[in-house]
Amino acid sequence: VALDLLLGGFPQSFIDFNYITQRCNGDRAHRPTPSKPISLDTVKTLLTNAESRLTGGRPLEALQHYMELASYLHKAGDLAAGMYFYCRSANVASCEATPVAAEALYKMGMIKTELMDLRGGIITLERALELALWSSSDSNSSTSGPNLSHLIAADLATLYMRLADDADFWAADSEQPLQQSNAEKCDALVVAGRVWSSTACYERALECAQ
Repeated sequence: VALDLLLGGFPQSFIDFNYITQRCNGDRAHRPTPSKPISLDTVKTLLTNAESRLTGGRPLEALQHYMELASYLHKAGDLAAGMYFYCRSANVASCEATPVAAEALYKMGMIKTELMDLRGGIITLERALELALWSSSDSNSSTSGPNLSHLIAADLATLYMRLADDADFWAADSEQPLQQSNAEKCDALVVAGRVWSSTACYERALECAQ
């Protein structure tokens, strides 16, 4: 199948197909464990449909196929591959359809939380919320914009509450632990250039819930 893609003039699809299949054939310790069988024919069809539309100057149609592929892999249980193609979708959508870019980032963030990366999920969802709010304020945006921003905000509130209550996170090493008074419940941490504290997480959860 991979050779057919290369000889058929689909170099990006060839790379993407190998990314999916080589991970499945790799070392057992790093092999994904899909909960449902993945049809390689389905993957091939969605990849080639997306690439042909993209190279043909129809990015919105390509975006639909990449989003469908990301959703297919996510539902099959291959979270890393699903996140990979949601990222691709966000990149394609960034200059064409901001609401779709927000949706792709939202789903990326939720996959990160499934992979137990709460902080990474929160950072991604914050970006998704920013895009969703921007698109909903645009008179030409999709009517789904406000609904999407509400959905993202609700999930963000839940994630901030989970992180605030995550004792392991606050006990972990950080780049620069901040000196704080004993009156504060927990030290703030600087991770990835951002200051985190349990109090700030609770406050942000309240903002998102409102």
